[in-house]
Amino acid sequence: MDKAKRRTQAFRRLKKPLAVTIATALLLLIVLVTVPLDGEGMVPLKLEMQVGAIEARNTFTRATTSGTSSHARLAASHIVLINTSDHPLMRRVGRRLRDELISLSFVDRVTYIDTEQWSLTDAPRGDLYFVLSLTDHDIRGFVPTGRTLEAEIKLEGGQQPWGAWYHTMRPDAPPLVGFRVRSTLNHHSLTRGLETAAARYTLAINSIAEQLADGLRKELSSLAGKQGLLPALPDAFYGQATPLATDLPLIAADGVPPLGNPGLLLHHDTMWATVVDRPDDAIEAQRALLEAAGWTIVTDDHDRPDVLSFVQATRGNETLNVLTPVMPASGKERSGTRQQLVFHYQQRFSPADVEAAVDTLLVDHAPLSTLLMFSRHMTRAQRERYFEMAANMDTRDPRVLIELGRHHYRQDNTEPAMHALQRVMVMTGLSEHATTQDIQRLGREITGDQNWRIPSFLPADLDAGGFHRLTPGATVETEVGLGEPVLYYVASNSGVQRHAVVVEPSTVPQGVFTLTLRQPHGSSSNTPHEPPRPWTSFSTHHAADLRLLITASELTPERFHVKIEAMAQP
Repeated sequence: MDKAKRRTQAFRRLKKPLAVTIATALLLLIVLVTVPLDGEGMVPLKLEMQVGAIEARNTFTRATTSGTSSHARLAASHIVLINTSDHPLMRRVGRRLRDELISLSFVDRVTYIDTEQWSLTDAPRGDLYFVLSLTDHDIRGFVPTGRTLEAEIKLEGGQQPWGAWYHTMRPDAPPLVGFRVRSTLNHHSLTRGLETAAARYTLAINSIAEQLADGLRKELSSLAGKQGLLPALPDAFYGQATPLATDLPLIAADGVPPLGNPGLLLHHDTMWATVVDRPDDAIEAQRALLEAAGWTIVTDDHDRPDVLSFVQATRGNETLNVLTPVMPASGKERSGTRQQLVFHYQQRFSPADVEAAVDTLLVDHAPLSTLLMFSRHMTRAQRERYFEMAANMDTRDPRVLIELGRHHYRQDNTEPAMHALQRVMVMTGLSEHATTQDIQRLGREITGDQNWRIPSFLPADLDAGGFHRLTPGATVETEVGLGEPVLYYVASNSGVQRHAVVVEPSTVPQGVFTLTLRQPHGSSSNTPHEPPRPWTSFSTHHAADLRLLITASELTPERFHVKIEAMAQP
């Protein structure tokens, strides 16, 4: 075969792969094109494409602290996410983390601040704040041959961007869960493949953001499930935005005080900051100024892991924290001569303000579980009205029943106290708030018998406690509130089985509500993902010789229709 013929055959064999290779190369070269927009010129259009694989190793550490007062709830409907790094990697990690957090059913809004030079006065008022920072990184190589990325990323936050690593609970403090988290992610990855400029770091970004989001979602979901979420409250529970007092220290360089942010039972809940040359000297100067102005120093800590210096002072219904937080930047802690001095100021409601707010709940006949949150804020007359409402209502909230039993006992009303005890003890193990320890403590307090224990239950006890008895062919239909259980039992030769079914706020991504079945020694749940509204859920389970079909349907976001059908096992 002559050379010309061999060259022709070789070209034919290469023709198709060569055409694909050339087309791919041309596609990868198209990184930026322009298209007209409404006839007003040309705007850039980025092509984002990445084909490849990543080998990633993440080492994740997380420290959390939480503090709760009686009947406190978690407020997490609005999260403010602040990215302090201007690196392209972190900008995209921040946006991806924002998208991950908004998937939580109890989060309505995530505000993302993507700048290194942000100001506390620019940040909107949120329920929770999280600060994202890149403390160290090293990038080597190129994607086609293998790009290595090593990065240390920190995520810290809570009710404020920075604060003390402990929680002080005052009797008049809002009934909110105190929460703070500090996470450190050490990421190491090797990426090979092809990518456009707009898609740079995509595989690593996904790995980092998912790891950070997973840890935060678990922590928030756990608190939401255990403590419950803050319900919607009347406007009377929140202060009005007004200018801050002019005698507060360093509130503005031009002497004009910033607008104060109101909060729950707070006229002001505001932070501001300034930069000082010597933080320790500045803290000491502020301490002296505060004492001279009539403030009382209640805490004065130094060299703590979360702040370089910290002072807390009170004056009447005002509290002021002055601190120099640890602010990671480019792998170094800003603990040198230039340091940010942060002020956190709160002005609490007066007793008259609190009384007026609680009155709105009593007048509107708010759910007992909502009133319970503010029971320690009530006046004596308000508590009497609240417990009168609780005694006249067929409540199944074990927290309310425990408080009601204790109230009657302290009033020497033995019979109503025992009635409340009997109603709550049959719910033992069917609610996170009806633990054996809590109920036995109440029983020993009311009976005076330190050896008192929860007795075994007979059908008559469960009937008196508001349980529905299920037999073959029986149907139970009822309307309940969010978090209010439907109680039922099945009696057989082997004994009595107690159950509770409850609709709760979902604590998993893409969920709205969760239908939960509880038994004394376990529970199961069903959470439809991205369901249509009104929400509906179904569940089946077996009890003794019965097969049960449970249907829950949303009437309003706070009220539900629950139907239980009992069928004999074939």
